[in-house]
Amino acid sequence: MDTLTPASLQKLTKTAEPAVTLTNVTDDDRTLDNHLLQGMEAELVTTRDELAKAAAHNADVEAELFAVAQRLTAKEAEHEAALNALKKLREELFDARTQLDASTAEVAKRKAAASRSGSSLTERAVRKVIRKVRK
Repeated sequence: MDTLTPASLQKLTKTAEPAVTLTNVTDDDRTLDNHLLQGMEAELVTTRDELAKAAAHNADVEAELFAVAQRLTAKEAEHEAALNALKKLREELFDARTQLDASTAEVAKRKAAASRSGSSLTERAVRKVIRKVRK
């Protein structure tokens, strides 16, 4: 393998003709750079628009979620109040049943006493009628 020395390198560069002139490459590079820059700027504008739309959508969704959270909080308070009212009604029902049982027992007791005294009253009334008839 041959090694390149500075002298041989100079010889090669002097004899070789460039395929493209320096001005052409520079103009092409500028055109390409401008084209790439315009494409990147357009992509940046598009991305900014998409981000702005996404941020607006995010704000809308966040507002809706906040409204839903407020409604859920209100419903939770309503349910809590309803549960407290049901608890109070259950306690009142228990008290009413207890009083009903006591009243039923008292009525049964009075009926039994009335039936016992009722027969004796009937007997007395019959005896009284018999006495009056005999006189």
